[in-house]
Amino acid sequence: MSHVMLRAIVLALFVIAMCGWAKADDKPADAAVKFYGVADAAKKVVYVLDHSGSMLDTFDSLRQEAIRSVNALAPEQAFSVVMFSEAASVIFPKLQQATPEAKRDFAMKLAAYRAQGMNDDLLDPFERALEAAFKMEPEVIYFLTDGRFDPRLTDFMTKLNKDKKVRLHTLAFVNNDAAYKDQLKELAKKNGGSYKFISGQDALAPEVKFYGVSDTANKVVYVLDHGGSMLDTLDFLRQEAIRSVNALRPEQSFSVGMFSAGGVSVGYPEVQKITPEVKKDFAEKLQKFRAQGHGDDGVNTEQKAFEAAFKLQPEVIYFLTDGRFDQRVINVVTNDLNKNKKVRVNTLGFVSNDPTSEDQLKELAKKNGGVYKFVSEKELGK
Repeated sequence: MSHVMLRAIVLALFVIAMCGWAKADDKPADAAVKFYGVADAAKKVVYVLDHSGSMLDTFDSLRQEAIRSVNALAPEQAFSVVMFSEAASVIFPKLQQATPEAKRDFAMKLAAYRAQGMNDDLLDPFERALEAAFKMEPEVIYFLTDGRFDPRLTDFMTKLNKDKKVRLHTLAFVNNDAAYKDQLKELAKKNGGSYKFISGQDALAPEVKFYGVSDTANKVVYVLDHGGSMLDTLDFLRQEAIRSVNALRPEQSFSVGMFSAGGVSVGYPEVQKITPEVKKDFAEKLQKFRAQGHGDDGVNTEQKAFEAAFKLQPEVIYFLTDGRFDQRVINVVTNDLNKNKKVRVNTLGFVSNDPTSEDQLKELAKKNGGVYKFVSEKELGK
């Protein structure tokens, strides 16, 4: 076995260990899938991924994100992956249920792929890859490449998806060439999907994980409720927040905003680089917070907490609460604070299973590129 192959397998196993195998009750009710922050709701998904030679320096990052995305799927979801360079190859010829065994098999198969070959301005490998994906009848396709393709691919896709049953999300990877970015934007627009440019910083961004909700970011802010209704659960939230921050890497930075009816308190006025000293300081600061105040349906505290968080210019915000809030908060975040959609907002409903709060959190996440999760009492270990 070559050193390169061994390294890829070790990397795949590392990502598996870091992400863990997804459990059914870890998943939001609408079967979320997310790839480089592009979220959708689907039970059947296919990833179509470029592995040409121009991706030599970034392919390990793509491999990690693909494994992370698949690992986050629930057992009732199904997936496959098509790889292409000068030719197309299918990792699974049929959709696979997202079982631990299938996820492990995928990670090992993906470890065998290398960044090699050239496909700029070609048509055939792109057509074959997308055609293979459509034959599996998915609801969603993620199509990622770092180079231009023959313009005739757009017409080919229009015919292939004439009934518009498949949403096609396109991702431009690291290469900042305007021509192929425009091609990918057009493909997504004509096929009901969204387009995203993955910068070099995004491609190499490390993982952050909070109550099983995994994302990639260099800068993250946690916005956490500590209202009086959390008297019996705040200790568990405190433990998870400390665990999440302790798992961050030295190149990442973070801050935390705590809110209740008594107001908003920002742990750090600027995002902090991860050091042992900062982790210790954060744990000590967090111990001072108590569950107090009542603020359901209020607008001031949640809005102020978000305003403070957005001022820190994070890539990702985790927003956790156990109660409902004023609907205007969603409008302010979506249409004002995050109007350029540069920040992904992941939302978590905490223990209290209130339908109104759940609907609000789902809407907030959906409109701001994030995912929603309900954290049950069972997950607290109570």
